[in-house]
Amino acid sequence: MEYYSFNEGKKVDYNIDLENNKIGEGYEGKIYLVDNKAIKIYKSYCNKERLDKEEGIYLSKIYTKRILTPNDVLGDENYHIKGFVSTYIENLGIENILNISSYTLKEELDILKEDIVLLSEYSVVLYDLLLKNAVFNNGIYLVDYGSFQIFRENKNVYKLNIERLNNFILFQFLGAVNYYLTANIISNGILFNNILDDFVINGYSDLIEYLKEDIKEDNLKKYLLKKNY
Repeated sequence: MEYYSFNEGKKVDYNIDLENNKIGEGYEGKIYLVDNKAIKIYKSYCNKERLDKEEGIYLSKIYTKRILTPNDVLGDENYHIKGFVSTYIENLGIENILNISSYTLKEELDILKEDIVLLSEYSVVLYDLLLKNAVFNNGIYLVDYGSFQIFRENKNVYKLNIERLNNFILFQFLGAVNYYLTANIISNGILFNNILDDFVINGYSDLIEYLKEDIKEDNLKKYLLKKNY
């Protein structure tokens, strides 16, 4: 299956086996695993026009560690975007992140924040920071969140991005891990209230810095159990 590589400036055959290489599917497209690369091909009815050729190449030159940008953008001969190529990270599930050490978890939060700073410096605004686009593999990866926008004239890109990351960490990530742990949706309300109360009372403006100070237990599992009371 040939697509036009925006980065290489030529047609590339990724040899996608439509049956055996497929590893996921969503409303917008299908994901294929080829040579340890995740290739998302948009469905025919998906009009994905937020990125043009220049923006796709621009994003592929930003080297993030956890919030994965495309390595290449694929299109047809008319430069209409058909999909993108990114690094493949195997998802080991929520249980994997529950038992990593608090030290490692705090490092992961720092890396996410570093990615936010880097993307903001390049005027890239993030969308769709959702649990369905998160992968856990001894770290927290955000993949296939699909929508990037480049706001070169916007002076508040970092503010927008850090707010969205904070919301993802609290309501998507911690909420999902807590529910996995307790199997009780009411406990999520208790968790959110306890964290937000502490956050406000202690005068924090950055959720990641708050969590780095507040997590004193050996791992995330023990921390969440404490926060449920």
